[in-house]
Amino acid sequence: MEKIKKYSLKDLPEDQRPRERLQAYGPGSLSDAELLQILIGSGNKYRDVRELAEDIVIRYGEMHMLDGVRVEELTQIEGIGQSKATTIAAAIELGKRVYTPSNQKEYVKNPQSVADYFTKYCGNKKQEEFWIILVDTKLRAYAKECISVGTLSQSLVHPREVFKHPIRQSAHGIILVHNHPSGDPTPSREDFNITKRLEECGNMVGIQVLDHVVVGVEEYYSFKEHGYIE
Repeated sequence: MEKIKKYSLKDLPEDQRPRERLQAYGPGSLSDAELLQILIGSGNKYRDVRELAEDIVIRYGEMHMLDGVRVEELTQIEGIGQSKATTIAAAIELGKRVYTPSNQKEYVKNPQSVADYFTKYCGNKKQEEFWIILVDTKLRAYAKECISVGTLSQSLVHPREVFKHPIRQSAHGIILVHNHPSGDPTPSREDFNITKRLEECGNMVGIQVLDHVVVGVEEYYSFKEHGYIE
């Protein structure tokens, strides 16, 4: 039986190898797909590394859409296993930390600072994104995660997904954040229902829901400031 070749970057012509091009011209000269090829490293016995990288680019479009991507999501792409997905997720997080000063962890000091911080993540998005911020006992943020993308519903924002990581990481509390693509942060009835449900679930597992901040274009709405969360 003929052995199927496993493709890697070494199989590419020298002038097409992303690593060599990066060394010669710098990382800014590489396309999104080429940067991903370096992270992925090799293909599998059915698909080469270029195909795998292009699949990610096609699926997510602009690279900022990878922010908050989970390993489980990446492994849904044929040829991307746990190892490759973990490398990509780690690189994305490292890139964010390089450009995020440590004092940014204080962005949860009040609802306005939360809104200001998250405007850059989802303030101008055309779809609703639901995020959680994990907070320690000193009320300092130490992690954030995008839970869902799309019109919010109680089925989409399920307590299991919301509290999975806070429970594993022994979070003291969480702050809920989501955007309104219309630009008007006024909460919908569904927003109120989701907030109440998650607050009740948080009380059951010992992780307090500290606030729910709805981000508009230039305004925000805080459930805590309006007295709906104690």
